[in-house]
Amino acid sequence: MIHSDLKSRDLIAANWKMNVLPSESQSLAFSLCDLAWSENIEVLICPPFTHLFALRDLRKDGICLGAQDCHEALKGPYTGEVSALMLKDLNCDYVILGHSERRRMNPHEDQNIHSKIKTAMASGLNVIYCCGESLDIRIANAEKDFIHRQLKKDLFELEADVLDKLTIAYEPIWAIGTGKHATPEQIKEMHLFIRSALKSQFGLQSNVVRIIYGGSVNAANSDMLASIQEVQGVLVGGASLIPDEFKSIINSFNQRKN
Repeated sequence: MIHSDLKSRDLIAANWKMNVLPSESQSLAFSLCDLAWSENIEVLICPPFTHLFALRDLRKDGICLGAQDCHEALKGPYTGEVSALMLKDLNCDYVILGHSERRRMNPHEDQNIHSKIKTAMASGLNVIYCCGESLDIRIANAEKDFIHRQLKKDLFELEADVLDKLTIAYEPIWAIGTGKHATPEQIKEMHLFIRSALKSQFGLQSNVVRIIYGGSVNAANSDMLASIQEVQGVLVGGASLIPDEFKSIINSFNQRKN
């Protein structure tokens, strides 16, 4: 059972990845605004960096704005990078850190995630921290050991008083952009495992951490995901670019609150 102190609003987060032109971003975001408002659901859009200025006033429409990454330093000689303070200045509420695509593209990413998290939180951002195993690890039945190592390395040195700024997205790598998704049993088991690992490290203060699911989330499986009590929202990729799909996902989680 989920402890009553946990964040009461499910998070439906849209990760646009490297899609949508800046000139198209407002039109898509506003179409999502018409669908999204609910006192039970927190809706978040995470577009490419180039779109953030155009979308900086989304809060007026009840939608949070986030970024897909940030640098571990606040400023300096880091050509091509974006700092947490820059994101905050653009009205960002969240930043996604540790996404498997970022880890894969940058061989040094795993070494920087903990520093990125601390810098982002110190700058006033909420963090969506991504963890998840590859198919080889899942087949070897080593997924829990792998996830525990990720959590320990990236999160366990945080102070308990910043945990209210943390959301964990369990994203099995083999289910991201593949059309596959974990079974309800697999998702529940891993969410319970992550919750237990947090409690062992931080005690009851870890109850403020929200745990969501990501990996080929769409309208066809959103009812199933919403039926799993341990899932407190979803991180949505391609389906977040299609307003009707995203609306169905929001409705699935909104209905379980009513």
